[in-house]
Amino acid sequence: MHTADTKALSGFSASYKSEILLGRKINILIGLEYFSQGLSFRGYFSAPGSTYLFDKTFAYTHEIRVQEIHIPIGFKRAFNLEKDNLYTSYYFGGLGARFIIGSYYVINNDSTGNVVFDGKANLNFEHHLLSDIFQRGENSKINRLNTFIFGGLGTQYNLRASAKAVFFELTYKYGISRLHYQGYQNSNDLNIKESHIMFNLGLKF
Repeated sequence: MHTADTKALSGFSASYKSEILLGRKINILIGLEYFSQGLSFRGYFSAPGSTYLFDKTFAYTHEIRVQEIHIPIGFKRAFNLEKDNLYTSYYFGGLGARFIIGSYYVINNDSTGNVVFDGKANLNFEHHLLSDIFQRGENSKINRLNTFIFGGLGTQYNLRASAKAVFFELTYKYGISRLHYQGYQNSNDLNIKESHIMFNLGLKF
């Protein structure tokens, strides 16, 4: 084990989704979402040109922030008809593409209080979908592309006079490939499994 005290940091998202009608209670969902997440942990740091003794002291705190674009595609199944009810509950799920548009690291030496790195870096995924096909290198932007699965429950208050609705959703997301964290100039080599619980509030129009 090369880390300890892993903690999730608060994140947020903003999205637009469109529904394509398939039936009276089931729709196809297609969306575009901006997603920001973060985590911190205590671990090692091997400075460029040096070696490090893995003695389980975990002397450095690493904080990672990641910004992504998500494209979810799935379905939505309602339990009743919107036009006949004031409230409609539903469930949804599907698969999505994700692309890392930016990542930011802060690495702090806990014993001295010194920050050894604070800046942008290259975070990508453990498994690369397209690199072998297009013969791209390890740090290619194409390695920031991967997939996730999602599902959840929602309820909406139907404004029947205007055909609009206010909704609240509880969404679970699971990254299919782990994030690959190399730290600063290959100071680390970690794969990070991730999943998320999201609370969404929005307007349907």
